Amino acid sequence: MTGANVENGLIPKRTEAIEDQSKSSPISVWIRERKDRQACSLPSLRQHSRQWLAWGLLASALIPGFSHATVLGAAELGKPEPFSFDLLIERAEALAKSPFTPPDHRYDELVHAIDEGDLLGIQMRDNARLWYGDERRPFQIKGTHRSHYQAQRIRLFIVEEGEAREWLYRKTLFSYKDPNLARRAPPDLGFGGFQVVSAETGEAWLSYSGASFFSAIGIEGHYGASARGIVIDPILSEDEELPVFTHFWLEHPPSELPQLHIYALLEGPSLTGAYHFIWQHEQGKPIIAEVDARLFLREDIATLGISPINSMYWFGENDRREAVDWRPEVHNSDGLLIRSGDGEQIWRPLTNPPYTNISRFFDINPIGFGLLQRDRDFSNYQDTEQGYHAKPDLWIEPLNDWGQGTLQLVERPTDSDRYDNVLLYWNPRESAVSGSQWRFAYRMHWGSEVVPKERELARVVATRLGRADYAGEPREDGTTRFVIDFEDPTSNESRDTLELEGVLHASRGKIEDLSASRIAGTPFRRIMFDLTVSGPEPVDLRLHLEDDGIPQSETWFYQFHPQSVPWGIRP
Repeated sequence: MTGANVENGLIPKRTEAIEDQSKSSPISVWIRERKDRQACSLPSLRQHSRQWLAWGLLASALIPGFSHATVLGAAELGKPEPFSFDLLIERAEALAKSPFTPPDHRYDELVHAIDEGDLLGIQMRDNARLWYGDERRPFQIKGTHRSHYQAQRIRLFIVEEGEAREWLYRKTLFSYKDPNLARRAPPDLGFGGFQVVSAETGEAWLSYSGASFFSAIGIEGHYGASARGIVIDPILSEDEELPVFTHFWLEHPPSELPQLHIYALLEGPSLTGAYHFIWQHEQGKPIIAEVDARLFLREDIATLGISPINSMYWFGENDRREAVDWRPEVHNSDGLLIRSGDGEQIWRPLTNPPYTNISRFFDINPIGFGLLQRDRDFSNYQDTEQGYHAKPDLWIEPLNDWGQGTLQLVERPTDSDRYDNVLLYWNPRESAVSGSQWRFAYRMHWGSEVVPKERELARVVATRLGRADYAGEPREDGTTRFVIDFEDPTSNESRDTLELEGVLHASRGKIEDLSASRIAGTPFRRIMFDLTVSGPEPVDLRLHLEDDGIPQSETWFYQFHPQSVPWGIRP
């Protein structure tokens, strides 16, 4: 099996434009969950629903209670206990052999009533941060308050020289704008999450924000796509299981590199996990994290999603039907990039489909994958508040043998930018059965231009769709015109004379007027073609540029939904 195969067979590496395909697309599984278009249910960091944060607090028996608190600055610390990653792995493995203990629900009513507006008035005091004023350490830790979005209580520990002490929660660590809420908050409420803050700037650059969600900023200071520790059966039901990072151990070792080690214990009804994150952050450079994840399964799992990425895509240049919004484009990411195990580079523009859509890309030991924001021109967004042009890319680089599996891209319909409607994860081919153990090591790159360059291939920079015309008159047969621009990074006088050919394959439909041209005075190559299809089934399109049979570009994948354009469906 080679990289990026489609389900039930290979997509040909080189296939001339075809006239007809009677079978529907083999690369995608498309689901009509509803007849009417509805907003997606995938949560963003700002919009976790209650059922998505349903699991959490680990049984108190796992880690002994701490007493005889000591004080380190404003942080009160508990009694020291031995700690290492090996000990954490042993604890996670032992927990997986016992029944799941549900979280403590004593304060659910209060916690779920704290919304986004309330949170703006609750802040941890600056001098209450962990490592505040410690000139040896470039980072500080800011605990975050429990709320509707961070419902479960977590516990935080400091690690020094092989010993861990709990950072004891105190209500006085926080200031409350609402005095009534301050009175109602119990003294043992506990932390909901935490942020890592730059000691130099005072700005947060990393956030662990409930369940197993976390996110880092880009170079220009904006959050965008977010990551998760794991996903379990994300498309089988609305009541998706959400394992929770219940305990964190923070280690800030003296080093010439600005590094922070974060260890986390994951628990849910179906599995437990031990995670080791090594974060590295220098001003003006991409943020990098190396992750070592050990998983222990309590139950059989139909879909185990490794290194998941959440993002938001409402509309872009290829999908302009959402005219209710004044902005030209609204998305945190505009495409999926894959470097498959056989070296092929694939670009799949994101879409806002009319129904939940799942695309599966078969591969063996992928080189890397991620959700990127390639379009970084402010004029294409015009949003000064959200800064969509500056959203970070998130690129995943596997570090151990991942074997055979599929990259699964889930796209759900949305009518707002408040929800993360895009989910990407790796699903191993091997069955995830009760009692099995897994290890996945990978490196995460957050920022712009984070994908290592291996070959100077032309890359896709724009995908545009419109109603086709004939001799200046609009066609009335539902034909759609596609315009795809490739940017050639090695454009020069000798290369510009190459007559590059566009090689196109469609899963069904009729292709006409395929043309390839160079846009004079620019490094751009443009491919244009018309597609005519009947019926609502999606069409998978695959395109690349080549010269004398040698690929000169990455491969453009696109999934076209005929009912997503007003002219697209004909009998």
